[in-house]
Amino acid sequence: MRILGILLSMALVVILIGAGSAQEKKATNKEMIVGVWEPTKLPDGVPLHTTWMTIEFKKDGKLWFFTKQTLINKDDGANNWVETYAVDGDKITITRKRDNKDATFSMLITKLTDKELVTNYHRVDGLLPYPIITEWRRK
Repeated sequence: MRILGILLSMALVVILIGAGSAQEKKATNKEMIVGVWEPTKLPDGVPLHTTWMTIEFKKDGKLWFFTKQTLINKDDGANNWVETYAVDGDKITITRKRDNKDATFSMLITKLTDKELVTNYHRVDGLLPYPIITEWRRK
């Protein structure tokens, strides 16, 4: 009888451990987007060898753009604009502050994995009446 009780207790522990591991937390878009990304496919008519080559979503909410030559917006006071970003679900909101003025735009995340990011940017102010879909890979 005692052995049966011990076996049932062990089975209960195994079941509880299995249930706990099945509920592992999936990383959010906000967590997964952090890192350096380079374009693999740009909108029609935009060559991959454009002046901007990579972007970096920093953990602190800053957004950095790199070109082949240099970092465009670094924190050394050499530039008078800063970009920040926020992720809310599938939406990335980017704010550029330049000369004490803010410009904000949003993109949708249509796909985000450990290695791939696909964004969809569509201006609704009439200046860009079609979506810009860009594919990125983690660098």
